[in-house]
Amino acid sequence: MSAREKLGTQKKRLSPAQAVIFTEYQLKEIELKEREIELRKIETDNNYHYAKDTLKFQTDENKEMRKQQVAKEKFGMIMICVSAILFFAFLMGAMLMNKDGILSDIIKVAGYVFGGGVTGYGIGVHNAKDKKNQIEPT
Repeated sequence: MSAREKLGTQKKRLSPAQAVIFTEYQLKEIELKEREIELRKIETDNNYHYAKDTLKFQTDENKEMRKQQVAKEKFGMIMICVSAILFFAFLMGAMLMNKDGILSDIIKVAGYVFGGGVTGYGIGVHNAKDKKNQIEPT
């Protein structure tokens, strides 16, 4: 019989001291796994609370940003209305004073400004679409 066959046929038995050490090692390993599971549970709870607080902060921040945006738009609309009222008041004054030359020049300039504004707005919208398509290809 070869040495290899002798090793294969012989069964090694654990001594009682080795068995105790082995079981103690397994108990410690189980204890560590339980601690790891407990820590993971605590970690997931902490992650949940952190995410919940972050979302609450973001919604509060978005509300504040919307309030500021509404305030800016409201101020812009008020300025446009005041400017239009002043412009029409000036036109009415010129009409009442029979200043036809001034009225025709103002109407010409207003037409040029309006046409340029509409054209510029259209170009701006077109360029914004192009930039959006370049950034986010669909």
